[in-house]
Amino acid sequence: MTKRHKAWIKAAQKIALKTKENIPKAKMACVITKGGNVISIGINKISPGVLKDKRYKNKGIHAELDAILSCDKDDLKNATVYIVGYTKGNGYLLTKPCELCYNVLTEVGIKHIYYHDKENEVYKLES
Repeated sequence: MTKRHKAWIKAAQKIALKTKENIPKAKMACVITKGGNVISIGINKISPGVLKDKRYKNKGIHAELDAILSCDKDDLKNATVYIVGYTKGNGYLLTKPCELCYNVLTEVGIKHIYYHDKENEVYKLES
């Protein structure tokens, strides 16, 4: 993995740690980049008025979907996604996208998906 990808993962981790959402189990963030620029940022949310999708078992909105919803679909084609997360006690989580998020990411044209495990090892999925 390049220094650039490590830098984007670290940037996403800072966002996740600073989130003010009162999430019972995890703080998650998703950063979408294209051409070296951030095109969107998303966090997991359970807030009044936030979309709750039954496919997510009424758990609110995942960070990936939050980031995608604030973008123009054309901007997402061939973009790169970085997904990170922490436990309530700020330990690392496995942040591989769930099946629904993975399907949405690939449907909108995301090309590369980076995530980390509980030891902060970063992995890449191709879509």
